[in-house]
Amino acid sequence: MTEYEYLKYQMNPEEMREWDKLAAEIKEQVFAAAPPDIPYEIQEDILCKRTMVREPFYGVRGYVGDRGYYSVQEGDRGHLHLAFSDLPYEEAKNRMIKTCAHDISYAYVTKNRLALRDRHKGLWRCCRIEDGLETVNGITRLVSHMEEQPNPIYDAEYDYRKYWFELLLYMEKRLLPDGEYNEEIACYQECLNHFMTDKRWVFDCKQEKYRLEIL
Repeated sequence: MTEYEYLKYQMNPEEMREWDKLAAEIKEQVFAAAPPDIPYEIQEDILCKRTMVREPFYGVRGYVGDRGYYSVQEGDRGHLHLAFSDLPYEEAKNRMIKTCAHDISYAYVTKNRLALRDRHKGLWRCCRIEDGLETVNGITRLVSHMEEQPNPIYDAEYDYRKYWFELLLYMEKRLLPDGEYNEEIACYQECLNHFMTDKRWVFDCKQEKYRLEIL
């Protein structure tokens, strides 16, 4: 089936039951594995959206009896992306758990961006502080300055992604098979180290935290 065929596909009652079974297990497992810092409301919002059969402005998901589970994402100007198709139950569940963990942790750290920054900025060598908006010659821009922190733990500029990735990996550790969890560690470690030259972030699996190593 093509992306467009999946987009227009209507599940029969038996197929819908199979999809509802998968969606219910994903919700139950992610709720159970989520870090206590993340409010229930954020989890519920993301999980409800990402397990909808037809999510407005995002795409469709479902089950085809002789093929398996599928997910099609809709982009700008009608572009379609086949996220996955023809997957058995466990593989589809793991793919969606990764998406939900990613989106839940991102929603939390962005909604609480300033509070998280203020809570952790003393650990970082420097942190960018927003001073507000300034309008010059009809152009409005955000004004900010850098603050140096005494006795930092991390010799780097504050990066909210550290907390985003730690939270999603916390969930994934409790929900994914070891092989897929290790792949996710490698993926997000590479993301966090992008543009780093003389330092490197390493994920400590026991502490479930990143530590910064000087090369």
